Amino acid sequence: MLARQAGQNCVRKSRAFLGRPLWDSRSSPLQGKGKDTIIIDDLSCINSRMYHASAKRDVLPLIAAGSLLLIGRWSWKALNRMDEEWEEYQWQLQQYERERMRDSSKVSDMTTLGVDPGSVYLKLSTIDGGKPELIITSQGDRYRFAGIIKGEQIEDCISGARAMEKFYFEDIEELKGGERVVLPIADGFSSLVKHVVAPAVGEAMERLVKPNMRVVLTLPPAIFNQKEDVLLQSMREYYERSTIVPDPVASIWGARIMGLLPDPATKEERAAPSLVVDIGGLSSSVSLVSGDVVEASCYLKDVGGESYVKTIVDLVKNETGDETLNNDAVCLALMDSSARSAVVELVNKTNTVENHLTKETVPNLIEDGVFSTALPSPKSASLLFASAITKVLEDSEKTPSEVKHVLLVGGGSKHLFFERSFREGVDSIFGPGLQISVVPETALRADITALGASSLLPNFYYSRESGLEAAAKES
Repeated sequence: MLARQAGQNCVRKSRAFLGRPLWDSRSSPLQGKGKDTIIIDDLSCINSRMYHASAKRDVLPLIAAGSLLLIGRWSWKALNRMDEEWEEYQWQLQQYERERMRDSSKVSDMTTLGVDPGSVYLKLSTIDGGKPELIITSQGDRYRFAGIIKGEQIEDCISGARAMEKFYFEDIEELKGGERVVLPIADGFSSLVKHVVAPAVGEAMERLVKPNMRVVLTLPPAIFNQKEDVLLQSMREYYERSTIVPDPVASIWGARIMGLLPDPATKEERAAPSLVVDIGGLSSSVSLVSGDVVEASCYLKDVGGESYVKTIVDLVKNETGDETLNNDAVCLALMDSSARSAVVELVNKTNTVENHLTKETVPNLIEDGVFSTALPSPKSASLLFASAITKVLEDSEKTPSEVKHVLLVGGGSKHLFFERSFREGVDSIFGPGLQISVVPETALRADITALGASSLLPNFYYSRESGLEAAAKES
């Protein structure tokens, strides 16, 4: 009986060995001698392997793949943890530097000079006693004319008030009896640093007499994205410690340091999106800023405060009917100066023209693709701003409910026509009862970008991808 049970166990175990039959009555070493009796002639089958085992070439790749997976997962978590710790360090350092900068009793070892080269006027600012303020020019003006009359040598260039006397809005290649005044925006900012920024900053540094000066230049988002590297290299040829910041980001900083917007208390509040509507002299822009980074922006050409001057000059030309005026540079400059004085008187008037934008303005902007295709073609300035805001929200994939503030800045916004159009456009998108608009005082709107540039934290520089970044030394 014991022999029979041993044979049965051997057969039963053999079925688990890859389906290979280990028991064959025709060739088995277990030879039956009777019906109920089995005699074991060979015990070698009992010592054979009766279990399944994979080959090493099958197991080792699995072990290697599992090890790589565990190491990769651990590395990924470690990198994420390092990024979070770095962001937390950056945030804490920003909070410390911001409090230190606003404390007038603590003197910083670095002086920041903010430069805002507007489309018509250049503004300089610095921080004194925890609050930024504009730097008055040597002629006693708050603003410096940004246009220049180029010469063969840089010493021969005419700028400032002398160039302003000969300036007028006219696009004529050949003029008789006059010199051509070029604005930075007209030649793509190619001569901005050499002929405009460097002389103005040099003059300011001589009067400030402060060591360890850093220059922060602001640019419209369209120019910033195209020429940041070229202009930054040009800036550092004159001033080693220089950086460039987009206009909307500097405007947000200026609004915060002037108390118009609250300082972010958390990283989530810092990342909350805000809209900046900048109405300048010759152009305007609508930008969405999130975490000190411009996520989307649209450029509105020929929409600005100086369009009033163009309108008055064109009206005078049409009324006189004298075609020879276009060839008289002195007369054109006088008309431009008189028109600008008249515009100053119209700034605070309520009965100004409702829509002075030229008929070509909107069609040209439609060709540039700055309006939302979900809205009809704008027929008024309020609809123009509403469509531009919608376009920016679409490009940034944001909804109106996500936007925390809509800030109005720029010298052109001091005209009641543009301010009213801005408010109506914002109300049509966000609703009249939301109170999302932030409109500074009239005198502050043109200065707020320059003031924000000088409030860049001392030990930080600006990066297009990540915004503010700490650095021991700017490179």
